[in-house]
Amino acid sequence: MKKLVLLMLMGILVVGVGTVVYGTQTASHTVTVTVSTVYDISAPANVGIAAGPLDAVEQSGTGSLTWKHNNSSSCKIQISADSTAGLAIFTLKVASGATVGGSGSVAAAFNDTAGDVTTTPVSFITGIAATDAGNLAGNDMTWAAKPDWAEAGPVVVTVSYHITTE
Repeated sequence: MKKLVLLMLMGILVVGVGTVVYGTQTASHTVTVTVSTVYDISAPANVGIAAGPLDAVEQSGTGSLTWKHNNSSSCKIQISADSTAGLAIFTLKVASGATVGGSGSVAAAFNDTAGDVTTTPVSFITGIAATDAGNLAGNDMTWAAKPDWAEAGPVVVTVSYHITTE
């Protein structure tokens, strides 16, 4: 009899544990995705300037300066230059009436004025709206250089564009 009761209890236990519960059941969790801030900037084509040792020479660029970002704040583009030799004058001027695609505008220092480009970054395009993209045509940008070196030969100037929050 004890064996029978024990078997019945085990049977009830197995049936009880293996019983299917009918109805709906819901579970949930939250997934938080953090999107990194992305800045994308592409410089216009290289510019070649043929200059004499005392002559200031201008040359327009080609291609376009293009940018886009997903920052929730407004941004600006800064410009700086570094060269293999000293330059007495190295400037950039954006043509009067040049159109900046997207939001933003050319900084006053470069708007129809020859603004100096040095190793210290300065604001070039300002007021770029949050999560915006835009461009500036290279033929609207005129570079000028007056060499300040004694030897003939190329001087390489690396111009850097940096997009950052305002």
